[in-house]
Amino acid sequence: MSTTNISHDSICYESSDGLESSQSSNSETVKINTKKLAGERDKNGRTLMHRASANGSLQTVKNLMELDPKLCLLRDNDSLTPLHLAVVKRRIGVTREIISGFPESLESLTDQRKTVFHLVLEDSRNQNDIVKVLLEEVKKHRKEDLLFERDCDGNNFAHIAVSNRRLEIVQLLKSSTNDFTKLVNSLNGSGCTALNLHYLNNNHDAIAKKIRKILWKAGAREAVQLQERSSEDSEPSSPERTREDKTVMDEKRDQESNILLVVVGILIATVFAAVAGLPSFFPKENNVASEPFQFGDAVAGDLPYIFYIILCLTVIISISMGYMIKFLYSLPFGNLLQVAMVAIFILYILLAFSIMPKFLVKIGPHQISGFGFMWILTSSIILFGVVFKLVKMKLSSTRSTKAEDEAAGSSKSCPSLKGVHAVRLRRLTPLIRD
Repeated sequence: MSTTNISHDSICYESSDGLESSQSSNSETVKINTKKLAGERDKNGRTLMHRASANGSLQTVKNLMELDPKLCLLRDNDSLTPLHLAVVKRRIGVTREIISGFPESLESLTDQRKTVFHLVLEDSRNQNDIVKVLLEEVKKHRKEDLLFERDCDGNNFAHIAVSNRRLEIVQLLKSSTNDFTKLVNSLNGSGCTALNLHYLNNNHDAIAKKIRKILWKAGAREAVQLQERSSEDSEPSSPERTREDKTVMDEKRDQESNILLVVVGILIATVFAAVAGLPSFFPKENNVASEPFQFGDAVAGDLPYIFYIILCLTVIISISMGYMIKFLYSLPFGNLLQVAMVAIFILYILLAFSIMPKFLVKIGPHQISGFGFMWILTSSIILFGVVFKLVKMKLSSTRSTKAEDEAAGSSKSCPSLKGVHAVRLRRLTPLIRD
């Protein structure tokens, strides 16, 4: 019978992770010639495979896997398999070796129905590397269903990661699986989704906000919201109604865009008509003053009236042209149409330049032409409008986030916020109490 040389755990193990696990200077070689000897257990119920996996001895694990791959399924007194120990100890090389040699080892559960994903989160240290390996392996071996496996408390991997505020692991999970939305929206044993558990933590620091943002962007919902959607989807005509609603929304959006496009077109035409008619109303204002105006004169309204008219028209056509160019981008031959709009805008600039009275405005030690001063004011007005809009959106977003935080803080149960959908809440109360 052939023999296999394997280093025992009292010897110096070689770790593929670069971690030496030498516990004794006296090394000996154990010759295993039967599967029975390899399956012998110590007082903790652990076999040589358990100890080699925990210590990161990759070569020993390889030899044992060649002897009998099913050795990786043996459980110790704590119902842990060699793969469980390798994951908990962050032995990346051993983890890959066991999974590649016997992928079914991923499916082993503890007595508390914990998978390798549950176990890895029991350690508060940084486990990102081993989690990344596990996610790669389950995807490679098409065992993504393990992510949905629930422990004895009914929590899956996402429930625990969110509840424990493991931001980087939540990010890894979102980027590594196509079922992230389905995963976080699954209910645990208490009828809670991952978003419910996040709210129940009642945390409002930077980490909590980042996790909440990830969940929201992924389409995470609370339990009551899922019930509402499920109730709507259960109606016989819901698929047809959904398509009809989408069609109506698309038609409404197109109609609004068309109306806005018409308004913008009218504004541009009006500006051109106004500019073309200005010379007949202000025929003698080409040479208004030989001395430069001061900046205060512009504020007091002492500049030629035609200057303020052209300023207003320039602001209008600049904003209108910006929208028009953006809108034309999505149309057939949109690039050509954009070039045409730019040409029209240049034509307006030339017309305005020919009509604008020739005068100077003194700003500090510098003197600027009236036409240049007009463009400075135009740019300032448009920039002010953009900043005002951004600040308004930021304030609105802050108020919305604050309202969500307050709602989350007042939430005392997983399925719904206080006072919302009381009937459904009563139906879920026994689950929560358990």
